[in-house]
Amino acid sequence: MCVKKLYNEINKKDTPDFLKKKIEKSIELTGDAFFLKVFGTSEASSRVYYEHFYEEVFHKGCVDIKLKELVRLRLAGISGCRYCISIDETSALNNGVTEEDIFYAKTGDIEKFPDKERKLLELAEHISLAPAAERANENLISELLDDFTQEEFIEISFVIAILTGMGNMLGSLDLVETD
Repeated sequence: MCVKKLYNEINKKDTPDFLKKKIEKSIELTGDAFFLKVFGTSEASSRVYYEHFYEEVFHKGCVDIKLKELVRLRLAGISGCRYCISIDETSALNNGVTEEDIFYAKTGDIEKFPDKERKLLELAEHISLAPAAERANENLISELLDDFTQEEFIEISFVIAILTGMGNMLGSLDLVETD
């Protein structure tokens, strides 16, 4: 069922400057900005997501951006969000991720990655796919805490949580096309 007709998009004149740029870039990369125009009707929510989460944590945090890009691609592959995949591929390439790694992350062929990246993508899959009551493997967490400081581990886990939740929301509310 398509519920897109139920949503109102933000008026161009009411669109905050920070979101105008994102809408233009989205149209340039994907030909679509529906999600952004609906999400923009809540300026506070869109500001927190783009200015605080993306600018302060995703792009500037203590974890290497390439690792965050791999996680984001894996989560987009899991959700099947066509919009996310096209945006995320461009960003990943701009942040030094190879086309081969983009393919493997999207398709879930995580065995192709070195241990550290593979374990991180395994954690992303667990957080994204498992019910909350199903605890992550203790060995996996222990090994990740050997690879990352606790600050880094918490940051990347937060990134996974935010992106998983957004992916679920976007697909469930029919704000993006999914496979």
